[in-house]
Amino acid sequence: MITGFVWVISAISLMLGIAIVCWQVFGYLWVGEWRAISVIDFMQTSGNVWALRPARWHMLHEFLNVMPVSVALTSIALLSFWILQIQHKRK
Repeated sequence: MITGFVWVISAISLMLGIAIVCWQVFGYLWVGEWRAISVIDFMQTSGNVWALRPARWHMLHEFLNVMPVSVALTSIALLSFWILQIQHKRK
């Protein structure tokens, strides 16, 4: 049951990461300007208070502010697929 859930989350993360890159490429080809979207930008649009005004963990905030959300989502997906592969081999 949990394996299926992890597969779904991994697939959604991978598709979102690829979709964001495609949207950025389309915007670049249309306007001629690359629109970078960081993890913090993504969190701010969802109304996350910490992303708007961090009281603690300032260095994590700075790191997430320069990390592209597409890289983060793709990394989560690949890491999840890798963990599932290892778990499947142990059975």
